Amino acid sequence: MKSKPKTNICVIYYNKFDDSFVKSVPIENCTLNDIENVLLNVYPDEKHIQLDENGNEYLSGAYDITPEINKILFEKFGIKIDIENFSCQLEEEYE
Repeated sequence: MKSKPKTNICVIYYNKFDDSFVKSVPIENCTLNDIENVLLNVYPDEKHIQLDENGNEYLSGAYDITPEINKILFEKFGIKIDIENFSCQLEEEYE
């Protein structure tokens, strides 16, 4: 089995007016399982983690950060995401 490249769970900030990329901020000490638990609170009927052809787990897409997700991320990781001024998504990025 080929090992999975190192990744981070990140908050991606986009400009609300033209959707241009602003910045990517890794969430410290955050695992795929942590994010799956956050997402299951908001989207309980969806599968959030997939397996690649080598059996490695990965986040199955990008997720918009809603006020509810923002609240959970603040409670769990102590981060406040500026969803008022930016369009933000949770994504898995390669290091």
